[in-house]
Amino acid sequence: STALASRRRVSSAARTTGFPSRFQRSGHLSVPSGWPLPAVRAHLVDAGVDTGPVLAQRPVPVLPGDDEATLHERIKTEERELLVQTLAGLVAAGLPPTVVPTEESTR
Repeated sequence: STALASRRRVSSAARTTGFPSRFQRSGHLSVPSGWPLPAVRAHLVDAGVDTGPVLAQRPVPVLPGDDEATLHERIKTEERELLVQTLAGLVAAGLPPTVVPTEESTR
Protein backbone atom coordinates (compact mmCIF):
# COMPACT_ATOMS: atom_id res chain seq x y z
CA SER A 1 0.00 0.00 0.00
CA THR A 2 1.22 3.51 -0.74
CA ALA A 3 0.37 6.33 1.63
CA LEU A 4 -0.47 9.82 0.41
CA ALA A 5 -0.59 12.20 3.35
CA SER A 6 -2.56 15.40 2.78
CA ARG A 7 -1.87 15.29 -0.93
CA ARG A 8 -3.23 18.46 -2.50
CA ARG A 9 -3.15 17.17 -6.07
CA VAL A 10 -5.26 14.75 -8.02
CA SER A 11 -3.38 11.54 -8.85
CA SER A 12 -3.18 10.52 -12.48
CA ALA A 13 -5.60 7.90 -13.76
CA ALA A 14 -2.67 5.74 -14.84
CA ARG A 15 -1.36 5.67 -11.30
CA THR A 16 -4.67 4.79 -9.67
CA THR A 17 -5.89 2.26 -12.25
CA GLY A 18 -2.54 0.48 -12.38
CA PHE A 19 -2.73 -0.21 -8.67
CA PRO A 20 -6.41 -0.43 -7.67
CA SER A 21 -7.04 -0.17 -3.93
CA ARG A 22 -3.33 0.09 -3.22
CA PHE A 23 -3.13 3.78 -2.42
CA GLN A 24 -4.22 5.15 0.90
CA ARG A 25 -4.71 8.83 1.55
CA SER A 26 -5.21 10.73 4.75
CA GLY A 27 -6.78 14.13 4.86
CA HIS A 28 -9.20 16.27 6.73
CA LEU A 29 -12.91 16.91 6.38
CA SER A 30 -14.36 20.32 6.98
CA VAL A 31 -17.66 21.25 8.56
CA PRO A 32 -19.18 22.02 5.12
CA SER A 33 -18.60 18.36 4.13
CA GLY A 34 -21.47 17.37 6.41
CA TRP A 35 -19.62 16.55 9.62
CA PRO A 36 -20.67 18.52 12.71
CA LEU A 37 -16.98 18.92 13.67
CA PRO A 38 -13.74 19.02 11.72
CA ALA A 39 -12.51 15.46 11.16
CA VAL A 40 -9.67 13.43 9.70
CA ARG A 41 -9.97 10.29 7.62
CA ALA A 42 -7.96 7.70 5.75
CA HIS A 43 -9.35 6.23 2.55
CA LEU A 44 -8.34 4.26 -0.49
CA VAL A 45 -7.63 6.34 -3.56
CA ASP A 46 -9.64 5.82 -6.72
CA ALA A 47 -10.02 7.83 -9.92
CA GLY A 48 -12.27 10.40 -8.20
CA VAL A 49 -11.39 13.11 -5.70
CA ASP A 50 -11.86 11.87 -2.12
CA THR A 51 -14.34 9.23 -3.32
CA GLY A 52 -12.48 6.04 -2.40
CA PRO A 53 -13.69 3.71 0.35
CA VAL A 54 -13.11 5.18 3.82
CA LEU A 55 -10.87 3.02 6.02
CA ALA A 56 -11.01 5.13 9.19
CA GLN A 57 -12.15 8.55 10.32
CA ARG A 58 -12.42 10.49 13.55
CA PRO A 59 -13.68 13.91 14.61
CA VAL A 60 -11.31 16.60 15.84
CA PRO A 61 -12.90 18.66 18.61
CA VAL A 62 -12.83 22.43 18.57
CA LEU A 63 -11.60 23.43 22.04
CA PRO A 64 -12.26 26.68 23.92
CA GLY A 65 -9.60 29.18 22.95
CA ASP A 66 -8.86 27.53 19.61
CA ASP A 67 -8.02 29.78 16.74
CA GLU A 68 -7.45 28.73 13.14
CA ALA A 69 -3.75 28.00 13.72
CA THR A 70 -4.16 25.86 16.85
CA LEU A 71 -7.04 23.89 15.36
CA HIS A 72 -5.08 23.33 12.15
CA GLU A 73 -2.11 21.98 14.15
CA ARG A 74 -4.40 19.60 16.08
CA ILE A 75 -5.95 18.41 12.82
CA LYS A 76 -2.49 17.70 11.35
CA THR A 77 -1.46 15.77 14.48
CA GLU A 78 -4.65 13.67 14.40
CA GLU A 79 -4.22 13.09 10.67
CA ARG A 80 -0.68 11.74 11.13
CA GLU A 81 -1.71 9.47 14.00
CA LEU A 82 -4.67 8.12 12.04
CA LEU A 83 -2.47 7.44 9.00
CA VAL A 84 0.07 5.47 11.06
CA GLN A 85 -2.65 3.50 12.87
CA THR A 86 -4.48 2.70 9.65
CA LEU A 87 -1.31 1.60 7.84
CA ALA A 88 -0.34 -0.57 10.82
CA GLY A 89 -3.78 -2.17 10.69
CA LEU A 90 -3.45 -2.89 6.97
CA VAL A 91 -0.01 -4.48 7.45
CA ALA A 92 -1.30 -6.53 10.40
CA ALA A 93 -4.16 -7.72 8.18
CA GLY A 94 -1.64 -9.00 5.64
CA LEU A 95 -1.59 -6.22 3.04
CA PRO A 96 2.12 -5.82 2.25
CA PRO A 97 3.48 -2.41 1.26
CA THR A 98 4.41 -1.84 -2.39
CA VAL A 99 7.01 0.67 -3.60
CA VAL A 100 5.62 2.82 -6.40
CA PRO A 101 7.67 5.71 -7.80
CA THR A 102 6.18 9.17 -7.43
CA GLU A 103 5.87 11.58 -10.33
CA GLU A 104 8.67 13.65 -8.81
CA SER A 105 11.08 10.71 -8.58
CA THR A 106 10.59 9.75 -12.23
CA ARG A 107 11.54 13.13 -13.67
